Amino acid sequence: MSSIGDLPAELLIDIFEKFSWTAPLAPLTLSFVCHMWHDIVYTSPRVWQLISLQDIRDRNVVAVGKLQRQASIWLANSSPLPFDVTVDFQAHSQEQFLAIISILIGGLDRWTSCTFVRGKQKEMVDISGIVLAARAHSDYTDSDSSGEDSESEEQGERSTLHAGKAVVDHLEVIVDEAVGLRSQSDDEDGLDLEDSDDNDDDDDDDDDMDLEGKLPTFRRLRTGSIVLNYPVPNLPLPSQINPMGITVLTITEMGLGPPNPIRLLRFLTAFPEIETLTFDGHALEPDYDEDDVPPVVTLPKLYELTIGNTCSIRMILSHLVVPGLTRLYLQHLNTDAVIPNQPTGEDGDSEDEAHDYSQSPSSDHATGMGLRMLQRRSNPPLRVLDMDYSDLRTKDFLFCFDNFSLLREFRIVASDMSDRVIEMLAPYDGPSGRREIRLPYLKELELYHCQRVTGSAIVSTLRERASFVDRSPIHPQMDHVSVVGCAEVLPEHNLALAAIFGLRFHSSSTSSNSVTYVLLGS
Repeated sequence: MSSIGDLPAELLIDIFEKFSWTAPLAPLTLSFVCHMWHDIVYTSPRVWQLISLQDIRDRNVVAVGKLQRQASIWLANSSPLPFDVTVDFQAHSQEQFLAIISILIGGLDRWTSCTFVRGKQKEMVDISGIVLAARAHSDYTDSDSSGEDSESEEQGERSTLHAGKAVVDHLEVIVDEAVGLRSQSDDEDGLDLEDSDDNDDDDDDDDDMDLEGKLPTFRRLRTGSIVLNYPVPNLPLPSQINPMGITVLTITEMGLGPPNPIRLLRFLTAFPEIETLTFDGHALEPDYDEDDVPPVVTLPKLYELTIGNTCSIRMILSHLVVPGLTRLYLQHLNTDAVIPNQPTGEDGDSEDEAHDYSQSPSSDHATGMGLRMLQRRSNPPLRVLDMDYSDLRTKDFLFCFDNFSLLREFRIVASDMSDRVIEMLAPYDGPSGRREIRLPYLKELELYHCQRVTGSAIVSTLRERASFVDRSPIHPQMDHVSVVGCAEVLPEHNLALAAIFGLRFHSSSTSSNSVTYVLLGS
C-alpha cells in the first residue's frame, strides 16, 4: 500500500499550495510533519505566496513582534514569486498596522494585492496595478526631463522608483479618535464596503477624507507617487516601525480629542528620510504629561515644512533639527486665546520692547520663540517663508530678518505688523558704518490684509531699498511686490509703488462685495 510519503514532490507542492490558501499558518504546520515536508516547504516559494496577518493577541495586546516575524518569514520564502497580503484587524488594533505593514513595503515590486478586513468590512487594493502605473509614469517623466533646471530636479517631483525598485514614498496619516469608534459601530451593524478603485489616474491629492468605517489603503497620485493612506485613532509609537523610505509625510489631526505634540515628535523619529512634511493639527489645548521630555527630531533631508492649525507650534519647531530646510509655510496659527504651559526664561522670552498691538499676542510669542529655536538648532538655509494667518512680535520679525539672511521670498497674510516691521527692510547703517540691508537676496515680497502697516511706510521703505539695490553690484532687484487688501494703503500709495516697480507691482482695489486684483503700471 502506498503512503502519502510516496507522492512525488511536485504533487505535494501542488497540495501544499492549495492548503496554504485555506489556513494562514499552513506552511509552518506542514514543515513540522517530517524532514522531507520541511525541505519541500522551505524550497517551494509557491507555498508562501499568501501572507495572512490575523489580529493575534498576547494578554489582550496585539502581538506586533509575532506578526512582524511572520511577515518577514513569508516575504523571504516567497521570493522571487509575487505574493498577496490579507490584513484582518479589529478596529482598536489599527495603531499597530503601520509597524506590521512596514515589513512588507520592501517587497512592493512582488506585491500583487492587499485585502484589508475588519469584521464584515472588506477592501481589496490592486497593488500590482498601482506599481505598474507608477512605473509607466516614471518612464514618461524620465524621457521628458531633459529641459529641467537644477532646482526643479532637486526639489521637484520625486520618482516613485528608487534604484529601479518601486517604493511607497508618500504616507498620509489621519488622526481621529473616532476612527476606532466608527469602525466598531460598523462591525456591529454589519456594514459592507464596496471595493474601491484606488488605481484611478484622476485621483486628487486632496480627496475628501470620509473616515466613517475607513480602512488603510494604497493609491497612486497624478505625480506617480505611491501613497499609503492610514487613518488611525492615535499616532503609533515609532519603536516597532521598520524603515520605509518615506520621503513625503502628511499628518492631519481631526476630531475633538486634545492633541499630543510629544507623541507627534516621537512618531517623526521613525521617518528620518522625509524631504517634505505637512502637519495640519487642530487648535485645541494640547494634552501631555508635563514631566514627559519631548525628543529632538533630526530630519537631515527635509527641505519643505508646512505646519498649521496648532497651539503647539513652539514645541514642534523647537525640537526639530532641519539643516537643509529651504521652505517654511506657517498656516492659521493666530489665536486670541492664551496658549498654556509656555516655557519661560529662554533668550527672547522677555516682553516685546516695541509694545506693538496684536490681536494674537500669545500665539505670536509662541511662533516667534519656535522660529528662534529652529534657527539656533539648525541655522537652515531658508529661501521661502510663508506666513498665512500667522504672526510674530516685532522683535521676532527683527530676529528672522537678521538671521534668515538667504531668504528670497517672504509672504504674510493677516498680520498685525506695525510700520516698525516693514521699516526693518530699509537700508540702515551697519556696525561698520556702511549702509546695509536685511534680507539682501529678497526677490519677492507679498503683504496681504495687513491692517496696521501704513502705505506711507511701505512706499518709503521700498523706495529706499530699490534705490540702494539699483546702486549695488551684488544685491538682486526685487522681481515681485504685492500689497493687497491692506486697509492703510491708499490709491496714491499704490500709484507710488507702481512708479517704483512697474509691472513687478501687484495691488488691489476693494469694493464692498469683492476684491478685484489689478496690475498697476501696465
